[in-house]
Amino acid sequence: MNPAVRLLLPILLWTMFNPACAGSSHSSLRVGDSPEAVVLKDAQGHALTLPDDLKGKVALVRFWANDCHYCHKELLAGLEALYLKYKSRGFEPVAIDVGRPGRGEGRKPACESCTYPMFDDPVGLAGKRFQIMVLPTTFILDEKGVVREKIVGDVDIETLEKLITQVLYKAGFYDGTY
Repeated sequence: MNPAVRLLLPILLWTMFNPACAGSSHSSLRVGDSPEAVVLKDAQGHALTLPDDLKGKVALVRFWANDCHYCHKELLAGLEALYLKYKSRGFEPVAIDVGRPGRGEGRKPACESCTYPMFDDPVGLAGKRFQIMVLPTTFILDEKGVVREKIVGDVDIETLEKLITQVLYKAGFYDGTY
């Protein structure tokens, strides 16, 4: 095969099958959109239909991969603290590992005690339904299942708390007092 063709072929294939380059009608999920429903199962076999099973709650959906260098796993443990703090107010985080099975080293020890739902999405079905193009990507859904915030790339736990409380308390930042 001609060396120039060998170099250009991967680029051509990537642009043909990448929705952002192919002129596809599929664009990334945006604020104000409702994601398409998807069923996930956790390690114990419990099923969750996103976003339907979380309606009535403010949900944070975090897409990450264990083998992703930009997906800070410590954030997953930080979400546990937010979950415990705001659970009684109707907040529930969901972590979805879209990495391939066998990649990475499994849950970090800091996440072994996490009590909020954590799922694997090895075939990428949830990632496709939420139209994930970059990892990590985090969505905050309101009680009706509508996207209220979308964060592409990493984010700190303080920013997430501010965004979550804005949705929980209808745009008023909650100062931590009841």
